[in-house]
Amino acid sequence: MAAKHEILMVGEDTQPFVDLSEHLDDALYSVSFAQTKGPLGYLQEHALWHSAGVIVRLTGKESAEDFVPVFEAYPRSSFLFLWGRLPPDPAVERIAARNGAEIVDPETASPGQIIEQLLALIFHHKL
Repeated sequence: MAAKHEILMVGEDTQPFVDLSEHLDDALYSVSFAQTKGPLGYLQEHALWHSAGVIVRLTGKESAEDFVPVFEAYPRSSFLFLWGRLPPDPAVERIAARNGAEIVDPETASPGQIIEQLLALIFHHKL
């Protein structure tokens, strides 16, 4: 049996992540959830994860500088960020794009679309 790809989902509320995880084939992916008020800080502190894909629900308080250590700590992971309370600052969008990450609005994208986008990022990252 082939190893499963690890997917990590991090944010203040894990219930939406459960909904997202239902769109992943459990024969191919294993999913872990981390509930925290500071998702980027959590990722920096727990850089032991080597997930193929990471979905992070932003709080809206992040600055572009907050993302740099996360990308450095997870060079093999593909990131999909979900907007927090407000659309991200353009500087945040630029640093995410430079690191091969995407930021989507979870209010306009369906759970299936969010997972499809994450899987596309993982596939692209592996190329």
